[in-house]
Order: sequence, then structure tokens, then C-alpha cells
Amino acid sequence: MSHRLVGSLNAVKKVAGRICTISPLRVAPAVLSLWISTVAVGQSPDARNAATWYRKSIERLGAIEISDAEWQAIQRYRQDPGSSPDDSIRAVLARVQPVLSAFQRGTQQAYSDFELDLTQGFDLELPHLSQLQSIGRLAMADAAVRIHDGDASAAADRLASLYRVADHLGGDGPLISSLVGQAVYRGADGILQTGLDQGAFGPAESGRLRQTLVDLSGDDTLGVLHALQMEQTMVTDWVRQKYAEASDRATMLEDLGNDSGTAEALAGMLLLDEQRFEGALAQTEQLMGRVRTAFELDDPEEAKFELAQIATEVRDGEHGPLAMIMVPNFEFVYDRMVELQETIAERLAVLGAIESGLDPRALANAAVWYLRAFAAIQSLDPPVRAKLRNIADDPHLPVDDAPMLAAIAPIVETLREGSSKPGCDFSVTRRETSPFVPVYLAGMREAARLLHADAIGRLQAEQPGPAADRLAICYRMSAHLAEDPRLLSSVTAQVIFEDTTSIARWGRDLFKPAQRAAMLEAARGVGRRDPFGYLVNLGAARVALLETLPLPDEGRPRAAEAVGRLNGDQLVYLLAVAAPPDTASAAPVEPEGLEGIISYEDLEIARSFAEQVRDFIAGSGDLDAVFERPVPTIAKVHERFQAARSTLGRALTALQATEETSEVDSIPSPEP
Repeated sequence: MSHRLVGSLNAVKKVAGRICTISPLRVAPAVLSLWISTVAVGQSPDARNAATWYRKSIERLGAIEISDAEWQAIQRYRQDPGSSPDDSIRAVLARVQPVLSAFQRGTQQAYSDFELDLTQGFDLELPHLSQLQSIGRLAMADAAVRIHDGDASAAADRLASLYRVADHLGGDGPLISSLVGQAVYRGADGILQTGLDQGAFGPAESGRLRQTLVDLSGDDTLGVLHALQMEQTMVTDWVRQKYAEASDRATMLEDLGNDSGTAEALAGMLLLDEQRFEGALAQTEQLMGRVRTAFELDDPEEAKFELAQIATEVRDGEHGPLAMIMVPNFEFVYDRMVELQETIAERLAVLGAIESGLDPRALANAAVWYLRAFAAIQSLDPPVRAKLRNIADDPHLPVDDAPMLAAIAPIVETLREGSSKPGCDFSVTRRETSPFVPVYLAGMREAARLLHADAIGRLQAEQPGPAADRLAICYRMSAHLAEDPRLLSSVTAQVIFEDTTSIARWGRDLFKPAQRAAMLEAARGVGRRDPFGYLVNLGAARVALLETLPLPDEGRPRAAEAVGRLNGDQLVYLLAVAAPPDTASAAPVEPEGLEGIISYEDLEIARSFAEQVRDFIAGSGDLDAVFERPVPTIAKVHERFQAARSTLGRALTALQATEETSEVDSIPSPEP
């Protein structure tokens, strides 16, 4: 990777945006050995220098064959670290333990010095960046597997090593090294969140991780300010030396890029005499000093304003042609730095609380357990899944299937564990989900039906205690789903709640007061203020629409007013057609399993008019006109929203009622 990437206005944004997703760098063993031996010529390895161990880990990685398919599997697992690692993941990690051992040894050193020749400026090659990124990906996957296997102590050590290598990279000097360090930190932080979601880290592990982050949280987090100072002198000194003579500047276009913007900016530089050329360099140096001063301001808003002003001046040519190609997008760099500082501060608070005695289970994310349950349900034989759904839909069907109930017992336990967590955040799945109907909605629906079938079987066997337990789990699942910021999550939560109440009424004569009380407490988790989260999610849907719809600029104020008048069904209709079909975010097909919650037929009808509707909105911005003719009602959102309070109220009343005052239902009670 060449430092030249930092030289253009858009390079930093491009590099930092791709830094977590680029393919692992392939380095031929001969080239790798040459690089390692070259940097070490004339010197004995210093074991106190982290770079010595990083080179050893890079060399070991170069000697191990990892196929493209295996790298892709590692990448997929890193993106979903809460899932179960398959045998291929474990096989790769077993082979690279010597690599990770040397890597971790390096992170334990006080300093890292790759002896970079910063006088090379844009010509400086930095192969260790992509190589350490590849090893970092393996270390992240290794930490995630250790969390999955219950080895929190080893996982914490791996994460601490990733934080320290990020800090070492920040000390390299070039700005790109600091950005790569930030990318490594963010990757490790995602694995840390996986551990926190599972309540994996106790006081000891949290204490070690907190101390590592304390070391990162100084005045210059991951070396951004240091890198800015280095850029200020390193780049301009390189340009000054390389293009000292007017004849040398003929290669500037080839060296610095020959796109139209660069060519235009450099055109005048080719004709400058020595004095004016030096003046242009001095102008750029002064600007870089001003940038660094802005980064050091205490007020983030003031800093952002100053950096935005600098960016405008550079675009307008006020700081000369060199600044237009040599000064990167520092607004982006600053935002990343502030984001990193805020994230570290939040992590320090959380880890400090656990170290001081906070139960880590209080921070656990129920979605982790729900996702595990979904995977287990999908592994059941299709006839078993079909039978469970049929029983849930018709409680009169005899269950009398002890092997089936035994097979689903571990799934019930997983769902119980998840439902007991205080918080639920499904955002961990959004990377692989549809923008309109997230896949976890079908998973929650099928999990609830499994619990309903189990409860019905228990009631048929006159086991009201286990039945009440299963129904209480469903009520807690409904409350969790009501927290998810999507309108269809509100609808699904309400349907699960209603179906659970129907079964509770169906078996009312068997439940004892304590069992009713347990179900009542779980049902109250939905909350009376905004049952099933409709009010919050209607607001979220309006915001999402205004961000997604292809509105003309002049039509946005009018559209904002119109969106405020739309009811739930109209919002869902526009959400279904808003995203262009050629974007990756709209590619996933809606999951099955939500029959009775959404109408797949009406959804297809809506989608068939999607392009026409988007084109009309893009041209006019008139949302009211879209609804001048009837549109498909995809999920009956408005009707269900209107009934939400009564749905909750009737359930609470039914669960509070005594056997003598219970409401009479159309479904007869099972025979004793």
C-alpha cells in the first residue's frame, strides 16, 4: 500500500471507507521474505520492538496456505460473530495460531518502529498495513470463537492485543497508518460488543480491557495529531526535494495522478519558477498547520466549522494548486477521530461498571439468544416444523409427541434465556436483512409458534406450569420486538401477543393464580404508554421515508408535510416501494413465515408499481397524489394500531380474572 493514496482530496475517504472490507493482501513468499530481510539488513532484531514480532507473524502467515474461500468464510464470520463457527473457520484458526502468537507477542511491547523512511513522501510503501490488517481479521475471528466457546479470558486477551496494535499503527507517522489503526479498533470493538451482548466478560476480563483502553484514550487517540504533524513536513519536504528543478515537475501529473481535476490543479505548477514554487509549498505548509490547530480545538462544533471553511477555501483555490491535491478531506478524518474518542469513553464506562460489580447479564442483548434459537429451529426436520406450526394454529390437534417436545426443549431454553434479558437490539442482523421486512421477524414468529405448540401440548397433558412458562416467554418476546424501530416489528409483536393471549384464554381453567401472575407480569412488559411501539415507529418510518425517497430538492418541504399526514398503511406502502431495485439494500427477497401479518400478494402488487411510483415522486415530489387512488394494504398497520390499546387491555384483564369471572371464549377448553 503506497502512502501516495493520502495525497488526493478524496483518497482518505476512499481508503478509510474500504479499509475494513478490502481483500487480504496476497504476497508471494519470495517477495515477503525480501521485504522482511531488507528492512532488517545491518541490524539484529530487537525483541522489545513490536515490529520485530509483527514481521515474524507476517512471515508465518506467508508460509500458510489460506484459500480465497477460507478468507471469505472468515470475513462472513467476522460480520456475524454471534453465530456458531463452522468447522472450516476452526480449521483456519487452528493453522494460524503460530501467526497469532507472534502477533500477540508484538502487541505486548511498549513501542513499534518499522523504521519507515518518511523522506520518501508519496513514494513510501507501507506493505505492513494490509498484512497486519489480514492478521487482525484472523485475531478478531479467533476472539469471537473463544467468546462462543465460553473462554472469555482468552477472548479478552485477543481483543486487548487488537487494541494495542491499533495504537502501534497510530504511531507509524503517516495518516493512512492512523486510519488503518482506527479500522482495526472498530473491528475489535464489534467483537467486544458481541461479548457484551452475551454477558461474556466478568470483572477480571473487563478490568484488563478497560486498562488497555485507558492507554489508548490520551490526548492523541491512535496518533491522529501526530500524523497530521508528520504530514505537514513529510509531504511538503518530499515535494520540495523531488521537484526542486522545473524540469522535474514534468512528471508531477504521472506521479500524483492524471485525472482531470488533478491535471487542472497542477497545470500552473509546471511553469512556476523556483521562488514561486517554494511559495506554493509554504502556502500548503501553513494550511496544514491551520488544520492541526483546528483538530486541537476543545469545541468539536468549532473545529468542524473551521475544517468546513478550510475545505471550501481549498476547493475555491485560495491556498494554491498543491493544496487541492495534497490536502485530504480532513472533515472526514476529524469525524472519525471524534467518533473513536466517544466510543472509547463509552466502553471505559461500561467495562468500569462491570469491573466494579455490575452484573454483565444486565447488558446482555436478547437478540443474540433469539438468533441462536432461529438457527436451531431451521435445523429441525421440515415435517417437525410443519407440525409445530399446525398445532400452534389449531390447539385441538393432539400433540402426543414426546420425542418432538424433547427435541425442542433446548430451543425453549434458549428462548427463555433470551427473553429474560432486559434489552434487545436486532441491529446486529441488519447487515444481512431486507430493508423492508427484516428476516428476524419471521424468526420471531416461528419461535413464538413453537412455544405456542409446546404450551398447547403441556395443557393437553394437564401441565399448566410449563405451559404458563412458555406463554410468559412469548409475552416477553413480544415486548422485546416492540422495541425494534420498524413498523412491521410493531405489527409482528402485536400478532404474537394476541396469539399468546388466545392460548392463555384457551387453557384458563387449568392455570393456578401464581401461573396467571407470571404471565400477567410478562404481558405488562409491553407497556401501556405506547403498546407495541407504534407511536415511536411511525415517527421512525417518516424519517426513513424522507431519507430514502427520490425527492427533488424543491419538493422536500412539501413532501415532509405530506409524510406527516400519512397513516401506517400508507407509510408501509411507500417503504415497500421506496428503495430502487438496483441497489444492494433492496436486493434481499422478503422472508416467508409472516402469513397473516403481511399480505405477500398485496406486497407484490405494490412492488409491480414501484418504478412508476418512484419516477412520479422524483419528478413531482407530490406524495398526496400517490394516494389519490387506492393502494394495497400490505399489513393492516392502521387497523392494528387503532386496536393496540384494547389488545393489551383485554389481555391484562383476562390474566387478572379469576376462574369465576373469566371471559367466555369461542374456543372450548380442553377436556380434562
